[in-house]
Amino acid sequence: MPAAGACRVYKWSSGNNRYELQTSPDIVPVTGYGAAIMDDLSRMVVTDANRDVATWVYTLTWDSGEGRYKASTPVDTQPSGRAYGCAMSADGTYMAVAHLGTTAPAKFASYKWSSDNGRYELTAAHTATLGTTAISVAMAADGSVVAVGHNSSPFIVTMAWNAGNNRYEPQSAISFGSFGDPSSSCYALSID
Repeated sequence: MPAAGACRVYKWSSGNNRYELQTSPDIVPVTGYGAAIMDDLSRMVVTDANRDVATWVYTLTWDSGEGRYKASTPVDTQPSGRAYGCAMSADGTYMAVAHLGTTAPAKFASYKWSSDNGRYELTAAHTATLGTTAISVAMAADGSVVAVGHNSSPFIVTMAWNAGNNRYEPQSAISFGSFGDPSSSCYALSID
């Protein structure tokens, strides 16, 4: 979704058999890069890759009265660098961000929704080894596994959620064949 100051939302119109542009959210990133949305469409996360902003992860909720997404309580801890790809579990419980930061959790931050505080809260730091740049992330619908794309071999690292440690942890090495730099790759994750 890289675009300067833009976030477009489309909703399916069964009567017109097409997606139709909705009113823009009340807040948009300077350099939008990634977006993830819950299955019921009630919550959306958008990332910003602009180095000159203080907020790299925006949480928005659907306001049916205004017919658009509106900014809600931000994540409790912003990533330590520009945010690129993001992913969310279908029910919105888990959310993950690939980012440029080097402070723990470096390159990849995971969050869990806190109903008590009405926001995403940072989980414990992962233990994966990632390249200098993490660009993309995909998540299983149930949030049990994430795949993070970065710029060094093996290019994609998969991690499984460990509830006892409150974090994603690397899985055994998986051979994906010959991948190039994930900054030009797209992928999805499915649990069968």
